[in-house]
Amino acid sequence: MKLQHFNQDNSSKKRVITPLEVKDFDEVVALSQKYFPRSSEVSTRYLKNTLQGLYFRKNENPIEIRSLVSRSKEGRVDGFLGVTTNSFFYKGDKISVANCHHLMATEEARSNIVPMKLLQKFISGPQVLSFSDGSVETMRLFWERFGGEPVISESIYYKVPLRPASFALRPLLKNLHKSLNKIA
Repeated sequence: MKLQHFNQDNSSKKRVITPLEVKDFDEVVALSQKYFPRSSEVSTRYLKNTLQGLYFRKNENPIEIRSLVSRSKEGRVDGFLGVTTNSFFYKGDKISVANCHHLMATEEARSNIVPMKLLQKFISGPQVLSFSDGSVETMRLFWERFGGEPVISESIYYKVPLRPASFALRPLLKNLHKSLNKIA
């Protein structure tokens, strides 16, 4: 299989991968609504605000580890990989961590291996630790092909009761809600 050439120059007629910009959000929202069924259940405005809040906190993330978009030859966003970052100190050194979410691409982009190129660009970033939580099987396979290691048996499953009373009452309220729905 011949690999598609990826160029960072937008003036060429080749596919490009660039950091996410504010102007890209309308197209990212459209991709999300098409490929994530739950996204179509909320308003476009709400989804756009949510994604902007999650992936575009101005001046917070270095440009090298921002979310990524892929552009078709025509300049349309045809792929997206959301990235959030954090850092912590370990033995006096600042460690940068990047977490990828929402990998999505159009059918045409998939046939041009855009998801793999987005992941490749993400993993080659300057962060010390890269990970993805809540991934599906396809993402796990991509991750392994890029040298990542799945930690399935030790995955993160936890609940933090920030409001202990509501956390304790949740099962009761859930059953009460079902009963009220049956009555209605």
